[in-house]
Amino acid sequence: MTLVLKNVREWSASNGAETTDFLIEDGQISRKEPEITAPQDATIIDGKGLLALPGFVNAHAHIDKSWLHRDWVSNHAEPSTQGCISFEREKRDELNIPSTQVTETVLCQMLAFGTTRIRSHIDVDLGVGLRGLETVAEAVENLQNAVEVEVVAFPQDGVIRRLGVRDLLEKAASTGVAHIGGLDPCLNDRDAAGQLDQLFEIASKYDCGLDIHLHDAGTLGHFEYEMILERIHAFGRQGKVNIAHGFALSTVPASRQESLLKELGEAGVLWSTVAPVGSARLPLQLMKNNSVRLGLVRMAFGICGRRTVMVICCVWLSSSLVCTDSNAMKNSPTP
Repeated sequence: MTLVLKNVREWSASNGAETTDFLIEDGQISRKEPEITAPQDATIIDGKGLLALPGFVNAHAHIDKSWLHRDWVSNHAEPSTQGCISFEREKRDELNIPSTQVTETVLCQMLAFGTTRIRSHIDVDLGVGLRGLETVAEAVENLQNAVEVEVVAFPQDGVIRRLGVRDLLEKAASTGVAHIGGLDPCLNDRDAAGQLDQLFEIASKYDCGLDIHLHDAGTLGHFEYEMILERIHAFGRQGKVNIAHGFALSTVPASRQESLLKELGEAGVLWSTVAPVGSARLPLQLMKNNSVRLGLVRMAFGICGRRTVMVICCVWLSSSLVCTDSNAMKNSPTP
């Protein structure tokens, strides 16, 4: 397919008033000039002087379990991480989640706002098995791969405390998922070494990435960072680990913070986090100085089950990629 996109403003142009044309062949920009004569078989789109941007990146989503376009559901759960998880488990069968239709609806909404690449955490647990992974793959195929979805098989309800989840994660990894996930190894599984050892063993065996959600603050969170760093080196997973949220980084003592960030940067750890109300400010400059790439993700959920609106803002620092994605949707409350 040949496409000529005319009369658009290039986002990197020094003069924002100037417009240019893009010749796009087989999905790739092959030429850009102030005025391009369209080939005979080309489709022509008039950009009307609007700004042309690369596709947005959503660095942290849960596209398998959105409540977009669903009836309102009142919250009666405890307002905590575990309360949200339990409430979600209680309601998902009633709402037919996961389903291909739900996921397609979310992906179409994201595409409408310019998002073309997504990393999504797909629930893997004893109740749903690998069905979420299958529905997401089907939805992406139905949309003819208009959006690229990088999948994390996500054991939100625990690994150690739910016998059989490890086998599900290994099966997912063996089928080629990009990443497997983990959640709060201390507070969720009450066995940090056990959870992390199992996750790193699977990731090493199948050469997939790890995306570990950490909500624990203070000394406990700092302890989890050190355990993760130990296993990155022991299993040779440098550059293969992302920490999501990671609130404790802002509470690490100043005497240890810079050396910890140096270790994280040398291990190639990526970071994606929100900026919750009341939290200490992240040491952004120190992170940048130590090549810790950061994805900022604003997930503005009300108290679990109330006005659940998600807005994503992703900015990768210390790299050439700078992307934002802003869209609002009703979504299942999730850590």
